[in-house]
Amino acid sequence: MTIHRFYLPGDLDTGQELPLAEEEAHHARNVLRLATDNEILVFDGTGREFSSIIAGVEKKRVTVRIGAEKFNRRESSLEITLAVALIKPERFEWILQKAVELGVKTLVPLVTEFTEKGLVRQENTNRRLRWERIALEATKQCERAVLMQIEPPVSFSAQFPLAADRLGVMLVERDAGNWKTVTGKVAPTPSKITLFIGPEGGWSTSERMLAVEQQNVLQTTLGPRILRAETAALTAISLTQAAWGDF
Repeated sequence: MTIHRFYLPGDLDTGQELPLAEEEAHHARNVLRLATDNEILVFDGTGREFSSIIAGVEKKRVTVRIGAEKFNRRESSLEITLAVALIKPERFEWILQKAVELGVKTLVPLVTEFTEKGLVRQENTNRRLRWERIALEATKQCERAVLMQIEPPVSFSAQFPLAADRLGVMLVERDAGNWKTVTGKVAPTPSKITLFIGPEGGWSTSERMLAVEQQNVLQTTLGPRILRAETAALTAISLTQAAWGDF
């Protein structure tokens, strides 16, 4: 039997009866057709999750009764930030969704020298809300209890300098060692990492030079083939989780 999960932010505690937000209530009542006393899970987005039940279903309101707290083990021990250039909306949203599934903690949309200007102009509140909805649905699907943080778009240069305890890995198309060679020399095992993924046009010479100047940023390729940005992003996250995370 599938037990459905719902997002309920706030200071949750066993025994409380609280209403679901409008969209969550609509999904419970009109899509899933849940009824009073049905078992559900609720999570607060910060890591806490509770076994709960539907306490009441009304025309415009669904109330839940918070039950026992559960220990959610879905978060990676490796704190991954994905700093990825803005690309075409549907492809960027696909990266966002998969980043949640793969355990990324923070996503930073980058504006680089070769980012299409129209993509930057398209940035608005509605788009950010859409990103947050996509991230929430992915969080529910993959059973995480922590929402991935989505930062506002920033310039590539604004990411530097990285904190001394954070490793940076910049994915480039050529003129660098491959992943196995470059990352195989990393010691000790990092606990925080930022992956830099450029746009379809790649990084500019000045951007690569800026990364070279950072002592804790490595540059590496993902082999001899040129990958799309979304392929590079998912491959890099997966390799990172396999090397130092929870894969």
